[in-house]
Amino acid sequence: PVCLAVSEPTPVDYLGGLRITSISAGYWHSLALSECDVPYSWGWNNNGQLSISPENGMQCYPVELFDDDCHVVMISSGRQHSAFLHADGKVYVYGFNKYGQCNPLKQSDQHFL
Repeated sequence: PVCLAVSEPTPVDYLGGLRITSISAGYWHSLALSECDVPYSWGWNNNGQLSISPENGMQCYPVELFDDDCHVVMISSGRQHSAFLHADGKVYVYGFNKYGQCNPLKQSDQHFL
C-alpha cells in the first residue's frame, strides 16, 4: 500500500469512535492504546515493530493487536521496536533486535520476537 504524506495535523479517522488514552511514536511507526486496554499499531513494519509479521510491510491504517484476553496497560515505541506492558506485569517487545533492545539474551538480526 501507498501511505500519503501529511503536512499538517490530521485525525486518525481509522480509530473510529475509540477513546484513546495513550499514544507513542517510533521512527516510522505509531502506537495507540484504547481505554479498553487494546493496542493499535500502524506505519512501517520492516522489522515487525508493529507486533505483526514483517511480511505485512507497511500498514497505512491502525491494526488491532493481540487477542481479547490480553490487557495492555502501557505502550512505548523505539526507532524500530515497540514495547507493551501487559496487565499481568509481563513486558513484550517486538522489532529490530540487533543490539539487544528487544531481548538482550537473544541479540541477533532476528526481527520478529
